[in-house]
Parts: sequence; C-alpha cells; structure tokens
Amino acid sequence: MLFWLVFPHTVGFGVGMHKIKTALVVLITLACGLMLTACGEKKPENLLTVALSAEYPPFEFKQNNELVGYDVDLAKLLAEQLQRPLEIKNIEFSAIIPAVTSGRVDMAISGISATLQRAEVVDFSNTYYESRFAIVSTKEKPIHRLTELVGAKIGAQLGSTMEHYVKTHLDPALKNQVVTMGNNLPMIEELKVGRLNGVVVEDAQAYQFVKNNPELTYALLDPTGVGYAIALPKNSPLTAEVNTALKKLKMNRDLKALDNKWLETDKSKK
Repeated sequence: MLFWLVFPHTVGFGVGMHKIKTALVVLITLACGLMLTACGEKKPENLLTVALSAEYPPFEFKQNNELVGYDVDLAKLLAEQLQRPLEIKNIEFSAIIPAVTSGRVDMAISGISATLQRAEVVDFSNTYYESRFAIVSTKEKPIHRLTELVGAKIGAQLGSTMEHYVKTHLDPALKNQVVTMGNNLPMIEELKVGRLNGVVVEDAQAYQFVKNNPELTYALLDPTGVGYAIALPKNSPLTAEVNTALKKLKMNRDLKALDNKWLETDKSKK
C-alpha cells in the first residue's frame, strides 16, 4: 500500500522491473532514515544533568578538549551511585545557580560554596570539600594579606564567594579596587602583565597557578568556614539521595582518592 501511495503510476502500467527495484530502494532508504532520526532524538531515560564551569582547575577544566577535574569525577561517581546516565553541561559560573533554580539542570557541582545567601534559592547537599582562600601575586611584588592592598587592584571571580570575601574583608574605601571577571584564568594573565596586583582563589587552585607560573606566589588567607557542596533546586527529591551517595563515597574513601588525585597543595603553607 505504501508503495502504491508513493508511486501511484508505476504498478500495472508496464513499468520495467528496474523501476520497481529503484522505488523499493527509495522506500527502504526513507524508512531507515526515519528510524535513525527517531533513534537519534531519543534521550536516555532518567538522565542526570549536572552543570559546571570548566574554568576552575583543579576542580573542573578542559584538558585535550575533554572535561576533567575533581568535580567531573565526583559527578561520574554520583551518577554511578544513583544508577543514572550522566550529562555534564559546561556553562558560565555566573549562570550556574540560575540553571539550577530554573530546573534546566538537576544539580550543579562546580566548586560552589554553600553560603546562606545561595541557600535562599537552592538546596545544598552536605559539603564534600572544605575550602580555604589564597591570594596569588607575583614574586616581585608579593601580597600576604588583604590589608596590604592600599593602591592595588585585586581580582576575584564574578559571583563567587571569593568576590564576597574580598568585598567583605576590605576596608569600604578600597572596594573600588576589586576587579571581577567571569573566570580566574584571564585574571591570572592580567596579574602576570601587571594590570592586577593579586587574585583571590581557592588554595588548591592557587597551588596549580603557581606551579604552572614560576613567577607567581601565593599566601593563604584566614579560613572561611564555608565548604563546597552540590546545589539542587529547592525541595528536590534528589537532595536526600545525593547526601546518601556522598556518605557512601566518604565511607568508601572515594572522596579521599579524589583529594589525592586532584588537590595538590603546598603543605608548608597549612
């Protein structure tokens, strides 16, 4: 019937067998194309979508065009624990919380500090890493504390707890000296060419920047008492499941293995 609908003037009107064969080939090709299209559009059931910003080594960054880092591995471990296929969405850090609150992603794992302000709009899992901030500067003009910033320009990632920390701990008269950008990598470049005097980052990240740039140094700042946690939509049923999974990962020492793999620090600075 399908053959007759597509080629109504071929059958029964003396058309050669080669035309019939050609028509059959066309029909089979169309059918296969439709099947492939349908298969291509089908998404895995129960897909777990996780947002991160891959500009924050060693927690998330690109290496040989592949997403790697502590949080990337953590997302994979959680997906295994939850028995769900995983999709990671790499977006700007400033867009991560809105992606969670709007429901575009199931959760975000991106070195996110569980602050009270953020907790007003998202739910947080239990913390998986206790962070400490550091200030990166040049060896030629080292900075050891924020009180040394008179007349200096300090960088902090836009929308991050580092930005909040700097603006909270600086003298109000110095707040116009804070420069914010979407991620830390260009700020480190600004520091190296002298347009910034320091950049406040997380301590493990500071270690990596100094390791890769011998002209730089860093100093630890006062502990913040805020840890990294997974952000989820308010009242998400996943929050309890994620906390259970994190507990298992801690008991199995999987999180400790991630610490050892990704979080190199200068033990002399502790």
